[in-house]
Amino acid sequence: MRFNSNSISHSSAIGVDCVVGSSTYGRSTPVSPPPCRLGIILNAKWNKKGFTLIEMLVVLVLVAMAGTLVFVRVGKSMTGRQTRVFAQDLVSLCKEARRMAVEKGEPTSVDIYSDERRCSTSGSGKVLEIPAEMAIEGTGIGQSDEDVYAIYFYPDGSSGGGELTLSIPGQKGYSFRIDMLTGLLSWTGEEG
Repeated sequence: MRFNSNSISHSSAIGVDCVVGSSTYGRSTPVSPPPCRLGIILNAKWNKKGFTLIEMLVVLVLVAMAGTLVFVRVGKSMTGRQTRVFAQDLVSLCKEARRMAVEKGEPTSVDIYSDERRCSTSGSGKVLEIPAEMAIEGTGIGQSDEDVYAIYFYPDGSSGGGELTLSIPGQKGYSFRIDMLTGLLSWTGEEG
């Protein structure tokens, strides 16, 4: 059997590669076809369509790991943010109590209810809820009742004084001081 073409090559989708004939310097010679090779042939002509299951699983695992890291980081920053926001709100509540004492001409207090986990100003309807995991430590703070602590502000602008530290375990804490003579509040620092 003779073939007039230089070579005839057949490839199939499952990776079968067979050479049927060959040529030497333009002359066709009868050559028996070599045995066919079965296997996966990866060459430039073969066009892969889509992704393999393993490639998809690797991508899914990487996306899941990245999502977990983002969630953990966001969770920590939200807790830290919660401490900072509560500290700012409590300072604002104390400033409002001082302003009310000066304007009304009567003593006002910021009451901290440890059992009910809330803070409020006497003579005002404003209430702050203390976050569940937050600890509040005070020095020089008055106690008006059992489990009720108070920061007093007087009509002349002075206060009972004291220092408060707000903290959540494992997070940064905030401290501020209430000046006894002026009733003004000042941040004493961040802890942790």
